Amino acid sequence: LRDEKLEKFLVAVYSMPSSSNTPEACSVEEHSRMPCVCCKKDCWYTIAAAATHELGHMPGEAGEREAIATLRLIRACMISECEAACVPRLPF
Repeated sequence: LRDEKLEKFLVAVYSMPSSSNTPEACSVEEHSRMPCVCCKKDCWYTIAAAATHELGHMPGEAGEREAIATLRLIRACMISECEAACVPRLPF
């Protein structure tokens, strides 16, 4: 039951449109200078705000699973939304 509730939470948060109350992660100038960083910040702020709205509290306040689920959503957003803005780097 708990995993089912968490799964519904993930779907609800990831499918929510970004809120107009979400702060801008970067200025227009910063977006042009650092598109990858700004895209990742946009993911962070958007997903965190949506999760907070959906849960009614900060992710993690009712358990570690909420925090981990939110971080996974943020990572998924960064991978899917920021690919074009971020130049792939070769590992060391």
